[in-house]
Amino acid sequence: MLQDIRDNSQSTIAKIIVVAVIVSLSIFGVDAIIGGFGGEPAVATVNGNDITEREYQRAVQTRRQQILSEMERPDPTLLDEGAINREVLEIMINRSLIYQDAKDRGLELSDAEIDQLITSMPVFQVDGTFSQERFLGLVRNRGMGVQEFRDALRRDYIASQVQATVAGSTFAVPATSRELLTLQQQQREIATLTLEPSLVADEITVEESEIEAYYGDNAEAFMRPETVDVAWIAIDRSDLKDAVEVSEDDLRELYEKRLAGMEAREERRSAHILLVPESGDEVAQERIDEVQQALERGDDFADVAERLSDDPGSADAGGELGFANRDSFDPAFSDALFAIEEKGEVSGPVKTSYGVHFIKLLETRTLDKPEFEDLRDNLEDEIASERADQRYIELTDRLADISFSAFDLEGPAAELDLEVQHIDGVSRESNEAPFDHQGLIRQIFSSDVLEEGNNSEVVEVADGLSVVARVREHHPEQKLALERVRDDIEATLRENKIAEALAERAEEMLERLQQGAAPEEVAEGIDANWTAGTMVKRDSPDIASPVLEAAFRLPHPEDQPVYGRADVPAGVSLIQLRAVEVPSVSADDPLIAQIQNIVARQYGGQVAQLYLEALRKSAEIERLQ
Repeated sequence: MLQDIRDNSQSTIAKIIVVAVIVSLSIFGVDAIIGGFGGEPAVATVNGNDITEREYQRAVQTRRQQILSEMERPDPTLLDEGAINREVLEIMINRSLIYQDAKDRGLELSDAEIDQLITSMPVFQVDGTFSQERFLGLVRNRGMGVQEFRDALRRDYIASQVQATVAGSTFAVPATSRELLTLQQQQREIATLTLEPSLVADEITVEESEIEAYYGDNAEAFMRPETVDVAWIAIDRSDLKDAVEVSEDDLRELYEKRLAGMEAREERRSAHILLVPESGDEVAQERIDEVQQALERGDDFADVAERLSDDPGSADAGGELGFANRDSFDPAFSDALFAIEEKGEVSGPVKTSYGVHFIKLLETRTLDKPEFEDLRDNLEDEIASERADQRYIELTDRLADISFSAFDLEGPAAELDLEVQHIDGVSRESNEAPFDHQGLIRQIFSSDVLEEGNNSEVVEVADGLSVVARVREHHPEQKLALERVRDDIEATLRENKIAEALAERAEEMLERLQQGAAPEEVAEGIDANWTAGTMVKRDSPDIASPVLEAAFRLPHPEDQPVYGRADVPAGVSLIQLRAVEVPSVSADDPLIAQIQNIVARQYGGQVAQLYLEALRKSAEIERLQ
């Protein structure tokens, strides 16, 4: 297997750089100037190999930027820095372990192979050719020396290849996948009898001693969470916009600017016939010929579109696309459409990224420049929005300056004409807006605000809404008095007792069924009936999931039905399994291959995890922070 790993890595490299030219190491001679990085502080050691503070901080920053880029509205205050730091460190430890293991087994990349990787990377190329200037610039922008980058690339590439090879070394045999498909498509005929809580509710009582005992045994459940009473001020861009006054002169001036940049716009109504490639990147020539021949012999364009077009959105309408301007379509399509001189003329074939089109011009119209009154509301909104945006930026910057050094919120509020608002009982979670923003909550419960008594930083809790908060009073976590929670405890105990009693009744009835009692006899006196027999699948939407899971765990019935039970939201369901229908799955069923791939990937992920766990178990890992 070790040789397989080496071979796999080498073959992958060969595929990546099939035609790449080995570039002389002299292009990386700048390392002589940059020098080494010995003696740096470390954040961890892995089998005696350091993970340096510098490479760790760089990886943390990269991960932070990645998380922010995935947010709809990037907000650094929402980042859990501690979790990011821990995640990055563990990833770096894993990478180090895999790289060390690969080296021990003789898997390595030569300097020439590293050169080939670098010169083949698109990020370092300009117009398809490796650029030394671009390479050096990007590497230095990351705060790295060239040799440092080469070493990191070697480690990461080898570790990635080993992980991919280990994960890809597993497979699933067709017989197993066929059996899984058979089980997945199996159907079972069941009937159910549901026992509701009302069946035993009248028998249940809760004693005072039980309430007191539960209160004493579950102290943590009755702790009032830590809360704070907060004062806060906010700058709301929507309020600023409402306060903006826009004069008639302002509107006229903007209208003239807009008008100067406008031309009478031409729009064209068109229809098309689209031919999409069936395989590869090209449409079969015979399909193009078929359309051309139909149009040349005078067939109606709409009929040909309905019969031959691959565009499901327009084919049924004769290919019609409606009115559109030049910017509405793929450039090649627009160029062809707006080049047509006569209404009714057809252009094509026209190739775009979607396939091949035949385009018919149906109608042309010119849109006149809009009148002032038609644009008044939009112009007013545009001016108000722009001025509000500018004012919002100015005020939030000023608020950040003055609130930082202020000993209260009254001063900043008075200077900026803001209202100091109050809210009590803010906890670390489950608050109303704007205190449902985790960045603001982290600020409020930070030592700087909670313990030192300072104002929070300015936090933008929503688009155009910035808040500064201050803690007025802190309420530590404390145990609620029994009187306040007595009713809740009694309700909990009663519910638990009902569930236990119902489960006992269900077990008694199940035992009678398993001993041969008739289902109707068992159901006597409980004000419930067995449902009619129903054929179900594992994913039948109308049957409760616990019932399906229990039904498909029961053994196949032989001469008599088989019985089981399942807890459901409405109580407890007794299950009668009457029959099992086993499907006949052909050995060449295409679903078998799909299941095979899924199972193989699952096996691969498990094997890769076991491989990593084995490395960690035998490693000496020391975290220094």
